[in-house]
Amino acid sequence: MSSLMVNFYNKVNTGSLYSQNEANYENCGLKLLSIFQKTNSETLGVEVVMVNEDHEITFVFDKSCGGSESTLKVIAIPDGSGLIAEISGAYEVKLRKGVAPVLKKYGDNLDLRIRAITSNGGEWRGFISYLVGISNPTSKLNSYLDLMPKIKGIVK
Repeated sequence: MSSLMVNFYNKVNTGSLYSQNEANYENCGLKLLSIFQKTNSETLGVEVVMVNEDHEITFVFDKSCGGSESTLKVIAIPDGSGLIAEISGAYEVKLRKGVAPVLKKYGDNLDLRIRAITSNGGEWRGFISYLVGISNPTSKLNSYLDLMPKIKGIVK
């Protein structure tokens, strides 16, 4: 089975937490702090999006994807306005059937970007917190592309 390997050396700030499991879909302030406090750190991950041409493929790299030297540290901003995440090291995620050829065709031009911090894979089972500046989670990707840090990835 093919996989995507990336090396992170990034620090990112996010905004509100979005969750289908909470009374409010968008959560900030004390509600954000309460949700984050109850979150198991083992479920946290980094959402990476492939943004080449007309493709948008999303990957979540959580602690289980990281090597022995990899770290993912996430803290809540004290006023509840978002999260601060530091991620470093090599991470590898298994690819679904048919994804590897799409990624491989871009070679060195594969454009991968960090978009969010997640818990339990995202808003349906946990939460997602988009990078600061992404004001609406349903905005078109190209409207906030420049806000997302680029990372290098290799298909194995």
